[in-house]
Amino acid sequence: MTKHGPRGARQSALVLSASRLTRTVLADLLRDFGGYVPVAVDGMSALVRVARQETPELLLVDASDTMLTMPELVRMIRSDDALSPTAKIICLVAGASRADVAAIRDAGGVAILSVPVVPQRLFRILSRLVAMPQAA
Repeated sequence: MTKHGPRGARQSALVLSASRLTRTVLADLLRDFGGYVPVAVDGMSALVRVARQETPELLLVDASDTMLTMPELVRMIRSDDALSPTAKIICLVAGASRADVAAIRDAGGVAILSVPVVPQRLFRILSRLVAMPQAA
Protein backbone atom coordinates (compact mmCIF):
# COMPACT_ATOMS: atom_id res chain seq x y z
CA MET A 1 0.00 0.00 0.00
CA THR A 2 1.07 3.54 -0.63
CA LYS A 3 0.10 6.31 1.80
CA HIS A 4 -3.61 6.00 0.94
CA GLY A 5 -3.99 3.56 -1.91
CA PRO A 6 -2.94 0.27 -3.43
CA ARG A 7 0.57 -0.53 -4.54
CA GLY A 8 1.05 -2.23 -7.88
CA ALA A 9 -0.26 -1.50 -11.35
CA ARG A 10 -1.00 2.17 -11.70
CA GLN A 11 -4.12 3.22 -13.53
CA SER A 12 -4.59 6.35 -15.56
CA ALA A 13 -7.05 8.98 -14.45
CA LEU A 14 -8.41 12.07 -16.17
CA VAL A 15 -9.69 15.10 -14.33
CA LEU A 16 -12.14 17.14 -16.40
CA SER A 17 -12.81 20.60 -15.01
CA ALA A 18 -12.79 24.16 -16.31
CA SER A 19 -11.26 25.24 -12.99
CA ARG A 20 -7.47 25.14 -12.92
CA LEU A 21 -7.58 24.99 -9.11
CA THR A 22 -9.94 22.00 -9.15
CA ARG A 23 -7.78 20.20 -11.72
CA THR A 24 -4.61 20.83 -9.68
CA VAL A 25 -6.10 19.79 -6.33
CA LEU A 26 -7.67 16.61 -7.70
CA ALA A 27 -4.52 15.64 -9.61
CA ASP A 28 -2.48 16.10 -6.42
CA LEU A 29 -4.97 14.00 -4.42
CA LEU A 30 -4.85 11.24 -7.05
CA ARG A 31 -1.05 11.23 -6.89
CA ASP A 32 -1.24 11.09 -3.09
CA PHE A 33 -3.63 8.13 -3.30
CA GLY A 34 -0.92 6.37 -5.27
CA GLY A 35 -2.94 4.16 -7.59
CA TYR A 36 -3.46 6.65 -10.39
CA VAL A 37 -1.40 8.67 -12.84
CA PRO A 38 -3.54 11.78 -13.25
CA VAL A 39 -3.90 13.96 -16.33
CA ALA A 40 -5.96 17.13 -15.95
CA VAL A 41 -7.82 18.67 -18.87
CA ASP A 42 -10.21 21.53 -19.51
CA GLY A 43 -13.05 20.81 -21.93
CA MET A 44 -14.68 17.86 -23.66
CA SER A 45 -12.51 18.13 -26.79
CA ALA A 46 -9.37 17.89 -24.66
CA LEU A 47 -10.86 14.94 -22.79
CA VAL A 48 -11.50 13.06 -26.03
CA ARG A 49 -8.07 13.94 -27.45
CA VAL A 50 -6.24 12.80 -24.31
CA ALA A 51 -8.46 9.74 -23.83
CA ARG A 52 -7.56 8.47 -27.29
CA GLN A 53 -3.95 8.35 -26.13
CA GLU A 54 -4.37 7.44 -22.46
CA THR A 55 -7.50 5.23 -22.29
CA PRO A 56 -8.18 6.21 -18.69
CA GLU A 57 -9.69 3.81 -16.18
CA LEU A 58 -11.04 6.68 -14.10
CA LEU A 59 -12.57 10.06 -14.89
CA LEU A 60 -13.29 12.77 -12.33
CA VAL A 61 -15.81 15.10 -13.93
CA ASP A 62 -16.84 18.60 -12.85
CA ALA A 63 -19.70 20.09 -14.89
CA SER A 64 -20.08 23.24 -12.81
CA ASP A 65 -18.69 25.51 -15.53
CA THR A 66 -20.45 23.92 -18.48
CA MET A 67 -23.82 24.49 -20.08
CA LEU A 68 -24.60 20.80 -19.55
CA THR A 69 -26.12 19.07 -16.57
CA MET A 70 -24.01 16.34 -15.00
CA PRO A 71 -26.21 13.53 -16.43
CA GLU A 72 -25.92 15.10 -19.90
CA LEU A 73 -22.15 15.34 -19.59
CA VAL A 74 -21.86 11.74 -18.36
CA ARG A 75 -24.05 10.51 -21.25
CA MET A 76 -21.89 12.48 -23.71
CA ILE A 77 -18.75 10.87 -22.29
CA ARG A 78 -20.31 7.39 -22.37
CA SER A 79 -21.45 7.85 -25.97
CA ASP A 80 -18.00 8.76 -27.29
CA ASP A 81 -16.29 5.75 -28.87
CA ALA A 82 -12.85 7.22 -28.12
CA LEU A 83 -13.41 6.71 -24.41
CA SER A 84 -13.27 3.36 -22.69
CA PRO A 85 -16.78 2.04 -22.01
CA THR A 86 -15.40 0.57 -18.78
CA ALA A 87 -13.99 3.86 -17.44
CA LYS A 88 -15.30 4.62 -13.97
CA ILE A 89 -16.77 8.13 -13.79
CA ILE A 90 -16.75 10.04 -10.50
CA CYS A 91 -18.99 13.10 -10.69
CA LEU A 92 -18.24 16.22 -8.67
CA VAL A 93 -21.47 17.90 -7.61
CA ALA A 94 -22.69 20.51 -5.18
CA GLY A 95 -25.99 19.92 -3.44
CA ALA A 96 -27.29 16.98 -5.44
CA SER A 97 -30.79 15.76 -4.68
CA ARG A 98 -31.74 12.07 -4.68
CA ALA A 99 -33.22 12.58 -8.15
CA ASP A 100 -29.94 14.14 -9.34
CA VAL A 101 -27.94 11.23 -7.95
CA ALA A 102 -30.29 8.71 -9.60
CA ALA A 103 -30.03 10.54 -12.95
CA ILE A 104 -26.23 10.60 -12.75
CA ARG A 105 -26.09 6.87 -11.96
CA ASP A 106 -28.56 6.11 -14.77
CA ALA A 107 -26.31 8.05 -17.16
CA GLY A 108 -23.28 5.94 -16.17
CA GLY A 109 -21.64 7.71 -13.24
CA VAL A 110 -20.34 5.24 -10.66
CA ALA A 111 -19.77 7.63 -7.75
CA ILE A 112 -20.81 11.08 -6.60
CA LEU A 113 -18.33 13.32 -4.79
CA SER A 114 -19.65 16.47 -3.17
CA VAL A 115 -17.74 19.70 -3.40
CA PRO A 116 -15.80 21.08 -1.74
CA VAL A 117 -13.84 17.83 -1.95
CA VAL A 118 -12.91 16.16 1.32
CA PRO A 119 -9.74 14.11 0.62
CA GLN A 120 -10.75 11.22 2.91
CA ARG A 121 -14.08 10.89 1.07
CA LEU A 122 -12.27 10.77 -2.29
CA PHE A 123 -9.85 8.14 -0.93
CA ARG A 124 -12.80 6.01 0.30
CA ILE A 125 -14.42 6.21 -3.14
CA LEU A 126 -11.14 5.35 -4.88
CA SER A 127 -10.52 2.40 -2.53
CA ARG A 128 -14.01 1.08 -3.30
CA LEU A 129 -13.51 1.54 -7.06
CA VAL A 130 -10.15 -0.26 -7.02
CA ALA A 131 -11.99 -3.33 -5.71
CA MET A 132 -14.95 -2.84 -8.07
CA PRO A 133 -15.13 -5.03 -11.19
CA GLN A 134 -14.97 -3.20 -14.52
CA ALA A 135 -18.31 -1.71 -15.58
CA ALA A 136 -19.66 -2.92 -18.89
